[in-house]
This record gives sequence, C-alpha cells and structure tokens, in this order.
Amino acid sequence: MNGTAREEKQNESQQNKQFSNKTESTNNSNNISVDHNHNNTKENIAKSSNSNINGNKTSDRDLAINNPDINSTKNNKTQAANSGLAVPQQNNKNIGGKENTLATADSNSHNVALTPQKDNAASSKKMDVKHTTPTKTKGLYVGIGAGLDVTTIKLQKVNNIGYTTSLIVGYRFNNNWSLESGLMWDSKKYYSTGDYYNPKKPIPADYNLHYLNGICNMFEIPLNVKYDFSSRQLSGFFVAAGLSSYIMKKESYVGFFTQNSDPSRPGYDYPYVYKNSTNNIFSVGNLSGGYQFIFRNNNSLRIEPYLRIPLTGLGVGRMPFLSTGVSAAYTLPLH
Repeated sequence: MNGTAREEKQNESQQNKQFSNKTESTNNSNNISVDHNHNNTKENIAKSSNSNINGNKTSDRDLAINNPDINSTKNNKTQAANSGLAVPQQNNKNIGGKENTLATADSNSHNVALTPQKDNAASSKKMDVKHTTPTKTKGLYVGIGAGLDVTTIKLQKVNNIGYTTSLIVGYRFNNNWSLESGLMWDSKKYYSTGDYYNPKKPIPADYNLHYLNGICNMFEIPLNVKYDFSSRQLSGFFVAAGLSSYIMKKESYVGFFTQNSDPSRPGYDYPYVYKNSTNNIFSVGNLSGGYQFIFRNNNSLRIEPYLRIPLTGLGVGRMPFLSTGVSAAYTLPLH
C-alpha cells in the first residue's frame, strides 16, 4: 500500500511539472507573438509616414512645377528672412521714455523685429524745449494801473493814505529786458513837523510852525528799466529801477502856528494852497519788483510793490517825500 501511494504522488508531481512547462511555453509563445506584432505595427507606421512624406514632397514639387507663383513667393519670403527682417529677441531698454520700440511679428517665421521709434521722442523733446523757453512778444506795449501810496517825511508818522493811477507805455527788447515810461497821477498825503519845511521864501520870524498836514496832487513821469527773471513759463518775477519827475499841480497845507510876539495868543491852524508850484525833474529814484502773470496772448497782469526815494527836496517846502506802496497793472502788446 505504501508503494502504491508513493507511485501515485510521483505521477502527480510529474504531471504538475509537465503542466507548468506547457504553461511557460505558452506564455513565451504569446510574448513572442506580441513583440512580433508590435514590431510589425512600428514598421507599418514608419512605412506609412515615409510614404506620406514622399507623397507630400512629390505633391509640393508638382505644385511648385505647376505653379511658379508659389515658388516665387517662397523665394521672396526666404530672401526677406535672410535680409535681416527676423532679428533675435533683444532686451527692450526704454530709459526715461526717450526711445520706444515697436515689435512686429511675422506669422510665418514667428520672429520678432524691434524698430526704434525716435520721431516721437524727438518731437516731444522739441515741445518740451519750446515749453521751457517761452517767447514774449517784442515791441511796444501799453497798460493801465492803480495802487495805494504811503508817504512819510523822514519816517515820521502817517496820518492818511494816498493813491496813484498810471498809464504805461513800454518797449520789450527780448524775454528779459524792457524800457518803460508813462504818465501817473499821484495824490500824496503826509505829516511833518515844521523842522523839515524849508520853503524858498521863509516863514516870518514872528511865526512858529509846529507841524503841518499836507496833500500834494501831481503828475509823475517815470523812466524805468525792467528786468524779467528767466522762467520756464511766461509768468515770473521781475525787478525795475529808474528815475521819476514830479510835476506839482497843487499843494495843500494846514499848518499849526503860534505867534512869538504874542505868547498869550493860543496856537491856530492856518491853511494855505500852492498851484503849479514846482517841477522836480528826475528828482526821485524808483525801485520796484513783483510778479507778473503773462497770458497766452502776451497780455499781462502784475502786482508791483514800489519804493520812491527822494534825491532832493520836493515841492514848495522842499521836503523829502519818501513814498512806498503797491500797485497793480494790466498791459497788452501793440501788434
């Protein structure tokens, strides 16, 4: 019984080995067939692609032969590409907006060409230069003005404020220099002690002038040189200097007097008036400065503080009128 069982086990093991060998051979054959099929598939694809390429080449050649226009078009594109229309990609250095580049793409070659645009930068630069160096109208100009006037004698107190009006005539030589004159009507009001009242005909010795209040109405004829400071705009600061002549038309005074011969008599006010009394030619120095707004049509509006410095005694009393104030004037060129 044991021998029979042992033989049966040996037969089963041999059958299992034979079955496993058959299975392995079957798998190997399947793998070989799969690889073979795969290789055949690759060869078929390669052959078909080669045939397609050859067919395309043949068709392109046939088209080129049959259509000379297409061939010439391709040659033109090739020459254009070789002539440098396709430029390698460059860094776009746009510094301060001075140079712009225009990128154009070729749809066939997909290359980018950079073209510097200098015309726009040059034109904008010219506009900037024109804006920074504006030109003012040369030649004659006229204007009108008015202002307030404060006059003092040797820096004494001021009781009232006067006024000034003006007609202006000027000539502009360039952007900086002008020569101005005109005719002004001034009303100056002032106070002074009797110490600074020195008329040619002295006050009688029996009378003592303690103080006076005066009003002088006069024509003033200035002659000034005006300088406009350089600016990137038409408007800007200016200074002026020159001389003025006072033509006294009316001097009105009210003086406070006492009489030496009669000390018991109280002091009293005494009014007196002088007409067309004196002409003081170039007897006053002028200094002024300010800011002027110049418009596109070269009309201008200016604000001008001024100082009038006496060079000699003025009027009947030969008193040193020191005047200051501020005026406004509007001028326009005569085209």
